[in-house]
Amino acid sequence: MARSGDCSKTAGPVAKAKWLTASVAEDARRVIEAAFLEAERRDPGHLRPWVALVDGNNHQINRIKTEANKRG
Repeated sequence: MARSGDCSKTAGPVAKAKWLTASVAEDARRVIEAAFLEAERRDPGHLRPWVALVDGNNHQINRIKTEANKRG
């Protein structure tokens, strides 16, 4: 890693078509359900890989697995 000022800065990649969600008002089930609804809207034929990024909370992981199994 270069120290500050040792090299010119190169622009990093720019995310396209990303979708993020979080809530302190809704429970995990509703937030994860909304994420799956958005994924199905974007990829109704399930042609692309779907990725869910969570912080390691076992409850969230279990909810994601449950929702995925429910939807096939």
